[in-house]
Amino acid sequence: MKPYPIPTHRLHEIVRAPKCVQSGLSLDYQQRGTKGKKLDARLELKDDVFVDMRFFVHCGDHECPTTYESGLCVGGPRVRGIGYSPVRRMRKYKEYIPKGWHENVIDPNLPDTDDNANRHIPLPHFSPTDLQDFTRQSADKWQIDLDYAESLL
Repeated sequence: MKPYPIPTHRLHEIVRAPKCVQSGLSLDYQQRGTKGKKLDARLELKDDVFVDMRFFVHCGDHECPTTYESGLCVGGPRVRGIGYSPVRRMRKYKEYIPKGWHENVIDPNLPDTDDNANRHIPLPHFSPTDLQDFTRQSADKWQIDLDYAESLL
């Protein structure tokens, strides 16, 4: 397997940096099955440095917030994600995935066997009301300005 090209410290800087949807792209949800929806958007850093990034949101049932998931991909693989777990999950007698909303903090530089390769951080104040609100809260968490293109007009 090829090593991940972005060092860990730079990856954290990219996640914290202000981002926006690439100009000319639409933020419309696509139908996914009978009840699901999805959104997939290419991103760019606001400071004009090119980094291959993608923001996605999908759900199994657009009326049920606990089916919502979002992710941020940098340089190909997913490096952040937000999802819901109805139960707490344990691994090696320690909580691995907390009950409720949590953020996945993924470091592709670490081997899969490392506990820090995919950490699940609880989000106690994260409580989306609908898909639009979930998308907005996810974007805010990762410094993504969804209205950037509209504010330029």
